[in-house]
Amino acid sequence: MACMTIKHGRLIYVVQ
Repeated sequence: MACMTIKHGRLIYVVQ
């Protein structure tokens, strides 16, 4: 499962 999100102006890519 992959999730892409933007927090505090940064692009964060999380793989779980």
